[in-house]
Amino acid sequence: MLRLDASPEIPALGLLRARAADRAALLSALAEPALQIVRDNFAAGGRPTPWAPLAESTLRRRGPGARPLLDSGRLLRSIRAQLKGERLVLSTSLPYAAVQQFGGRAGRRGEATIPARPYLVLPPTEVRRLARLVAARLSRRSAS
Repeated sequence: MLRLDASPEIPALGLLRARAADRAALLSALAEPALQIVRDNFAAGGRPTPWAPLAESTLRRRGPGARPLLDSGRLLRSIRAQLKGERLVLSTSLPYAAVQQFGGRAGRRGEATIPARPYLVLPPTEVRRLARLVAARLSRRSAS
């Protein structure tokens, strides 16, 4: 299983200001926006850094318009958001997910070298956007 734990971003999101009971609700509210960030990473072909292009051999097999990580869409569809305690975790259980995220050897005999194509990434601009969502929710709660 491959996971992105958004917990290191919690201080940046302002969640430490929230009461414990509110933190779970805030993290739950961030689940869909976080999944959308990952979908946007796929649509952009990698963010903040573009993914390495497909190898010539892969392009010959898939066709000239093929894009990295989007052959079947299975990887993208497999990503889930879960609350685990006070953590928002994005994960996938596909066996090839880690080699796509981090790079490495793949294939029946490990004959293919796959470059890292990090898709479970929260770019800094998106962390700031999530922080604004949290701040808006916290200010609405304190105003009521």
